[in-house]
Amino acid sequence: MSERKPRAVALGIVVHEGAVLMEKLYGEHEHGTGTFYRPPGGGIEYREHSREAVVREMREELNAEVEVLEYLGCVENVLGTEEDGLHELLQLYHVRFLDESLYARGDLRILDNGLTDNPAVWVPIVDFSRWDRQLYPLGIGELLTEW
Repeated sequence: MSERKPRAVALGIVVHEGAVLMEKLYGEHEHGTGTFYRPPGGGIEYREHSREAVVREMREELNAEVEVLEYLGCVENVLGTEEDGLHELLQLYHVRFLDESLYARGDLRILDNGLTDNPAVWVPIVDFSRWDRQLYPLGIGELLTEW
């Protein structure tokens, strides 16, 4: 039995004119290697509520203050193998930028502890319902299109 523990994560769903803000990444995924998308956010710290974590993560990754509008649900992902896999419990929140000028900016970046610097792009929600784009975590596309 593995000693590895699931990772708790809080993600922010920012919606504007039928599109959702996503981090654009490139790498290996379940369909091979290529571009995939993930909402901004990150790990929940010990004794931190997920609602607080999403606000902190949006500040750290996008240098943006957000207001939490509603809790959207939890998605669970178990990826990979016992030795090199990942088990995540993801808390999803609908959030909005307090600085409305951020919605019009085309140069948003996701910065993560100096380790990554990826573009943040607006992706039409319908792209995920048609499977035109690879979205992670798994299960979030269904949640977005139902919502």
